[in-house]
Amino acid sequence: VSVGILSSMTDSITTYRQFVDEIPLVDFTEQPIISWKFINDTPTMICYMYISPVTSSRWGEDKLGNSIIFAGETFVFDVRSGRYDILIHDCSDNELADIRGVTIDNNHANFIFNGTGNTSKQSSQGSSDGLALALDCGDGNIYNNAVEVYLSNPSPNRQYDVMVFGVGDFHPIFAIEDTQTGTLHCIQEHDPIERITLTLPSVGVVKAHPTHSTMSITPPNTGGAYSFSVYVASPADDTGEFVVMVDGVALDTDRSSTDFYSVSLTPSLVNSRTPISIYMMGIEPQNDPILYLVDPNTGDIFHLDNDVAVRCDDAGYTSCFGGNTDLYAGGITFGEVNVPFRFTDAMLTLPVDDVNPSADEVLYFNVAATSYLETDNNTYRIFFHLSNAGVGE
Repeated sequence: VSVGILSSMTDSITTYRQFVDEIPLVDFTEQPIISWKFINDTPTMICYMYISPVTSSRWGEDKLGNSIIFAGETFVFDVRSGRYDILIHDCSDNELADIRGVTIDNNHANFIFNGTGNTSKQSSQGSSDGLALALDCGDGNIYNNAVEVYLSNPSPNRQYDVMVFGVGDFHPIFAIEDTQTGTLHCIQEHDPIERITLTLPSVGVVKAHPTHSTMSITPPNTGGAYSFSVYVASPADDTGEFVVMVDGVALDTDRSSTDFYSVSLTPSLVNSRTPISIYMMGIEPQNDPILYLVDPNTGDIFHLDNDVAVRCDDAGYTSCFGGNTDLYAGGITFGEVNVPFRFTDAMLTLPVDDVNPSADEVLYFNVAATSYLETDNNTYRIFFHLSNAGVGE
């Protein structure tokens, strides 16, 4: 793929919230009520505040009513545990901040507003003016330059095994966030994945060593929407490449014949100039994987201006976007058991050369994983080869 092939794909970059709007809203009535302390650490009076669940497309009513939060004052809101978007206006109804993805729970019951907003996003110090994701594992350290992979609406009561493989000497910090409750589970001890080896065309052989981590998550069968995010960062702001693998995923025709993933386009990822490589490995014989970039305006396959579809059915064929190779030499090894890719498996390559991170919000490539045949129990594995090597260069 030549440099600039994605120059017309800027419009395809979006946050995953657009997909959340298309699935059932989270049932917040089962979540505990939190006494959320909002501290106004600015010299400005606040007269209007809107606290809306991230799954909602409307702000709703002003939560302050006739109250005012004066400079330096603390105001307590009763809010059900969850993730919210916050809109703040002064007493002339001018916008002071539009803050996205604020976690409110027992571990996040205080919020200091200093005029800039959400502390989970911060200005990058790299060559881009975009926002960087920062990972707070509660150990007193903030791990910068995190990259996020988000999975929307997975099947309930099914175990998902999420593994992170550091490439070379890269030592990742790895966390999973339950985006329904805002609970963050971090692995910092680098629990080893015993005797597992990946072979992927974009990265080569990645052998098991202590920088590989694994965590399992089972979405509850609550009847509402559920999702989780995988974050990868590193101590001391080290940079490098890594692979996120999700195992145990299944396309279920009773739920959805398509799974949606979002990959954050942070300054560190974009400035690395390392293409995003995604692999989908079918497990059942009937699973013929297909990957495609989603058009946020239609929800269908994104097409370039020359009508080229950004999709891949069988890796290595000319109809597969990105000019990628076949996967015959690749696969995953569990101990002595080698599981190779099949000729029907998919690989999608997304260059990031012409992507410009936003200074206002973290942006995402949204990718769909589906199968040529819509049958029950289409289990598969999916791999994301990513990088956070771009900041500080």
